[in-house]
Amino acid sequence: MNKWLELLRMNKLFIRILLYFLSLVALVIVIGVFSYTKFVTEAKREYNDKIAMNLASASNTVDSYLQTIHESSVSFFGDPAVARLLKPRELYTDEELADLYLLPQSVGRTRFGLNRFIDELFVYADDHSVFTASGINGFDAFFDKFYVYEGMRAADWQAKLREGGYFEVLKPMTVRDSFGQKRVVSVLAVNQSGRYPAAMVATIRVSELLRTMDVILEPGVTRVVVTDGGGGTILSSDPEFPGSESVGRLEARGGSEFGGSAVELNVGGAAYTVSAISSDLYNWKFYAFTPVDEFRRQASGMLNLIVGICLLLCVIGCLFSFIFSFKIYNPIRKLGEVLADKGSGLNWQEGKAAGVGDLERIGSGIHQLISYRHRYQDELQTLTREYLDHALYQLMNGSERRSDQNEELLRTMRERLSFQEPGYVCVVVSFEFLGGFYSDLQDVDRIVIQSKLKKVIAGLLKDFMKLYVVEARKNTYLCVVNLGEHEGTDSIDRGLDRLIQTFIQDWAYCRIHIGIGHWREGMTGITRSYREALAALQTIDGQHPFRIAHAGELKAEPGKHFTFADENRLLNLLKVGDKPGLTALAEEMLDVTEKRSASFGVRTLLLGEMYGTALRYAKERGIELGGILGEAEHAQLAGPCELPAELQRNRGLLVRFMHGIVDHVAEQHRPPGKSSELALLIRQYVEENYASDLYLESIAEQMNVSMKYASRVFKAKFEMNLTDYISQLRIEKAKALLAESGLSVGEIAERVGFFNRTTFLRTFKRIEGVSPNDYRKASGEDE
Repeated sequence: MNKWLELLRMNKLFIRILLYFLSLVALVIVIGVFSYTKFVTEAKREYNDKIAMNLASASNTVDSYLQTIHESSVSFFGDPAVARLLKPRELYTDEELADLYLLPQSVGRTRFGLNRFIDELFVYADDHSVFTASGINGFDAFFDKFYVYEGMRAADWQAKLREGGYFEVLKPMTVRDSFGQKRVVSVLAVNQSGRYPAAMVATIRVSELLRTMDVILEPGVTRVVVTDGGGGTILSSDPEFPGSESVGRLEARGGSEFGGSAVELNVGGAAYTVSAISSDLYNWKFYAFTPVDEFRRQASGMLNLIVGICLLLCVIGCLFSFIFSFKIYNPIRKLGEVLADKGSGLNWQEGKAAGVGDLERIGSGIHQLISYRHRYQDELQTLTREYLDHALYQLMNGSERRSDQNEELLRTMRERLSFQEPGYVCVVVSFEFLGGFYSDLQDVDRIVIQSKLKKVIAGLLKDFMKLYVVEARKNTYLCVVNLGEHEGTDSIDRGLDRLIQTFIQDWAYCRIHIGIGHWREGMTGITRSYREALAALQTIDGQHPFRIAHAGELKAEPGKHFTFADENRLLNLLKVGDKPGLTALAEEMLDVTEKRSASFGVRTLLLGEMYGTALRYAKERGIELGGILGEAEHAQLAGPCELPAELQRNRGLLVRFMHGIVDHVAEQHRPPGKSSELALLIRQYVEENYASDLYLESIAEQMNVSMKYASRVFKAKFEMNLTDYISQLRIEKAKALLAESGLSVGEIAERVGFFNRTTFLRTFKRIEGVSPNDYRKASGEDE
């Protein structure tokens, strides 16, 4: 018992979840009870509606019978022959006696119209004769022999002639005739409007009246009672059924219990549902009695079905409750274990000590994890922006970048900035703040404005283009726009127009000049488009407060003549190593533009084109650019020139850069003996520094050669790749440490130059065929 209690205590969260699910099973029982109650109620309503409709139908049929008899009596008494001949016997003349045969004929014609529902039709005007369709009968003989009523004699019928009403329905009575005994309802119509009173009597069998209620009368179930306007029972489907007394009590109270709908009534100690309807013509009332137990009997099948379905659903619900509880609890339990781990840094144990529930502690832990995630996302976003800013600074300055670095930048821009197009257009936005900006605005406000300019530019332009904004220098911003080759710059123009319209009212405080470069493909295209945008920017007259210049407008200036032929001429001079020719070409191109009075922007663009051509040539031959010019000098070459001194400085840097390329190309073609010495120097350097973080770039930089040249020389000398040699040397050193020292695998990996344990394990197994631990075990066994 204690074991189970302990188990429940340890898994109380699971029990709570299970109980929550099981509580839903109780809804199945509630729904079952509701469904059964609803079914019984609807069944009663539908049954009572059906009974009421059938009662109305039976009442209409009976009314039609009585109305037909009434109309037939009117027609009969209105017949001239009947009016002349139907009178007391002693008043007949001889001629009328001779015509008495006409009365049976008239009775026959009237009976023919009523024959479908009546049993007999007879007429009399005195106590001497009774006229039927078959002939003339003696009054006493007819009632005492041919058509004998039990409970009524001939004298009673004579009294009805004198005292009866105009139209009267008598109570059911038993009648005997030549065909046997039957119960009939007699309908008496008396003609009191003529000279001599006469009566016509039509009898309807009780069975015929009950036949009209066949749809209501279910044997042994539903009973029907019909009463007249005085509450007397006219008809009862079951003479022994005591419903007539109950109807009498209801009638005595005015029948208020019905209220237009079925009511429950106790009859003979049993509960009945009673439906009632009144006749429209003769004020008869039809009552249908249905036992309440009959509804329960009919609903018992539905009850069994609902109970079975509920039991099945309860079993399935319990099973699925257990399964779902387990599936929900298991991840929560594992999540709790993760959160409880000391390495997670969460206050799980503090919450447990404070008596906080498991779900509350898990929720608190998840909130902490979410906050950590948001913080890390913010940090990642910041790092991404810093990375993009740094990479774009390198592209703006024309710094050398490896292909893998460009691929990484391209991937980052595609994932983080949604740059999917292959080309870029650089837009340089320059703000010049005027004196009013410094005199009219507080220093705090000025700082806020200048610090938010980057976000303002991005916010105004993002609706028109995909772009990234970086601050190129103080108050000057580079917008790198990602465009397809055939998209055009209309969206850029609309965005820049929006930017200018935003600041147009601030013309007393600032000037905005914008330069737009050409569409260029790839990462190197950003550098070229940036230079073109700078050159376009420098063509703008500084007195205009708001002006946009396109790089395409520079083509109309006569100073720019770095054609395809000039580019081939520069490449040929680099290939042959003609330093004087390169110097002369640079001076010649700049002199031509100076003589034609070209703007500083055009001259800057010319230098940028020559620098870009030389840069591509150097990269194609694997020349280390850092060995020729420093990073700052490359940035100066890629940047704009605003003063004559800066233009001369960049011309000198360009000449130095091209001469350095020539020197490195000559170095790559040294004699074979020197190449062999270089290979030995590379091996010696690797053996001395294998424990350091060696890269091909760093080795080539130490040897003052390009990476391609260093790799080619080493492979030609030792017939293996330099990277393979470094890996094998490190593995040999690791094998010695594994066999001779007790250092861990991670420590050995760091000592031999592997700063990633996974890389060390993978490289060791690739070269030796076994893992470091297996090698250590095998070495121990050999000893």
